Amino acid sequence: VPFEKQGIVFKVIDNEMIPAVLDFMWEHFMPDEPISRSLGTSRNWVVDELYFGEALKDGSSIAALDKDGQIIGARIGIKKLRSKWTSWIFDRLPFNLPTWMITPLLPKEMNNLPTMVKLFTLLGYDVWKMFNQLGCDLIYEDKAVCSARTSGVRGLGTELCRRTEN
Repeated sequence: VPFEKQGIVFKVIDNEMIPAVLDFMWEHFMPDEPISRSLGTSRNWVVDELYFGEALKDGSSIAALDKDGQIIGARIGIKKLRSKWTSWIFDRLPFNLPTWMITPLLPKEMNNLPTMVKLFTLLGYDVWKMFNQLGCDLIYEDKAVCSARTSGVRGLGTELCRRTEN
């Protein structure tokens, strides 16, 4: 059954929707996200404003709403442009500053940031290096994709990804 026939509407996330989307992600995504769960990350302004917030304000994220207008799924991502060197500086800052400088600036819920930085470094995760490897000037960095289990809509996460790729 097509999503629209099920009463599902897909909408680009606007500023008015951001608080509800953040609440949705903390309820349906963050408790099961392996890294955050393993490190005991709880809701804090760093994740809300810097990790998700920057991407939500980009206009590149989408939400699925049910017939009652409730969020039942979301894909959060951001367009990274090779030419935006200020974004590069901001993204790479935690990887280039000593832990003793970063930790006092963070809320207690983010004391695990040095562990995350170490993990991402070991995994070689760096969007900015991919520009040269892929020979491109624009990359869509996916932050999260989530559908509420309670919605009972099969394939919703896949559809959210498909619709943000167009």
